[in-house]
Amino acid sequence: MLYQHLEQCIITIKQNLIVNGNQTGIRSDLLPSSVSQIISHYQQHHTVIPILHSEVTSQIYKQRFKNNVTNAQQNGDSREAARMLAVSAYGASVWKTTTPSTVQSTLSDTHYQIAAKLALGVPPVSLPSDCRSCHKADACETDPFHPLSCNSQKGREITLRHDSVVNDLHHGIKAAGGVCIKEPSRLRF
Repeated sequence: MLYQHLEQCIITIKQNLIVNGNQTGIRSDLLPSSVSQIISHYQQHHTVIPILHSEVTSQIYKQRFKNNVTNAQQNGDSREAARMLAVSAYGASVWKTTTPSTVQSTLSDTHYQIAAKLALGVPPVSLPSDCRSCHKADACETDPFHPLSCNSQKGREITLRHDSVVNDLHHGIKAAGGVCIKEPSRLRF
């Protein structure tokens, strides 16, 4: 019975890590070809024993992630697919471990909670159902992320974000000993 269970485990792991006929990143020395080869395989590859669980688990999670992104795309949920790709991109989590160098670059507890919820795909705050900016009925109820894409807020928010970046760059350049002049605000073209 144990023999059959182990054989099924090896088969299941290999099947879950094979996509389009190719094994996805699993090293050949991690798993024996069959249960009858377990002892001789791990005697020959004894250095993989301490990392076996973490390596196989890591590959399974990577494959699950790829499947979740694919499913979101196929189901027309482009926002969820974009969120998953964004939070998994190289450097996407650096903001959580960066030491703030100025008051402006310090997140309040509330702002950190909102950012963490957005990364997890959880509605960031509870809002009234109607949007106070565009006055669309039930906009926030049907889409808890509506305030992030509301056309009525875009101009103001873009300007505030732009000015904040300009101020941070100006401060950083000055702190590093550089010379710079901040662009005048409220320029009209």
